[in-house]
Amino acid sequence: MHKELNTIKGGAAAIRELWIKLGIEGPMKYFNKDNLAAYHVGDEASRTRAMDASQSGAVKLTSLSGSLFNHKDDQKGHQGSLAIFFEGKTGRFVRFPDTSNTRYQSHCEAAAELIVHLDLYIAFLEEIKEKKDNRTFNNLELNVYQGLQDLPTLSAMAVLALFANTVSHPYMR
Repeated sequence: MHKELNTIKGGAAAIRELWIKLGIEGPMKYFNKDNLAAYHVGDEASRTRAMDASQSGAVKLTSLSGSLFNHKDDQKGHQGSLAIFFEGKTGRFVRFPDTSNTRYQSHCEAAAELIVHLDLYIAFLEEIKEKKDNRTFNNLELNVYQGLQDLPTLSAMAVLALFANTVSHPYMR
């Protein structure tokens, strides 16, 4: 649905501009490994480049979460252990929405899923970390873990979830 895609993209751009205009701290940046290193050890120009090259926002977090919790390659991601974890905690099988395609509706569904089960996704990531030998997150896991605790990002995800429930789902019926 192209109109929904345009609405989500336009809304995200408008809220980003509003945060800047009002001087409000927006969602955290999601650095890849190289940009994270440049941001922490580089000079001011490197830090600025790393910030400019890195994305932020609810759609970026849902995309990263999709890569982590429902990777299109079954050998990557945590989709199997996530299903077992959720079945043990809630008694139901969970498959995270597929955000690897260009349907923005999947990002709205992912935002709703993350908001509704926020504590469980955080607990799942903490359990994954504790089961590792080095007891640390990889960069993707760290970005998702921090994003799930970032209030501006959570606010934007709540808007995506509300949009899906008040506009997208009724329209599709």
